[in-house]
Amino acid sequence: MTPPASRSSTSSSRTPRYQKDLVQEVGLSQGQVSQHLACLTWCGLVEADRQGRRIRYRVVEPRVVAILDLARGFLNHTTADIAACRIIDREKPMEKS
Repeated sequence: MTPPASRSSTSSSRTPRYQKDLVQEVGLSQGQVSQHLACLTWCGLVEADRQGRRIRYRVVEPRVVAILDLARGFLNHTTADIAACRIIDREKPMEKS
C-alpha cells in the first residue's frame, strides 16, 4: 500500500486545490480532508477561496511550502525503497541473514 503522503508526491504545494482533488490525491475520506482543511484554515496555514459552491484551498505559509517540498523530494528519492521494504509486511516474515 502506498502511503497517503507519497500519493501526492508529484503535486505542487503551491497550486490551489479543491477539496475533491485533495481527497483523490491523498486517499482519505472527504470528511477527514474537510476536518484537516478546516483546522489548517483556522491556523492560518491555508486560505480558502469560495468560488460559487466550491472552495479552493492554497497553502499560504511559506514554511509549510518548504516542508512539503522537502518531504516531496525525500519521498521521490526513497519511494521505491520504502515500497520494497518487507520488514513490516506481515504476510512475508523478515528473513534472518
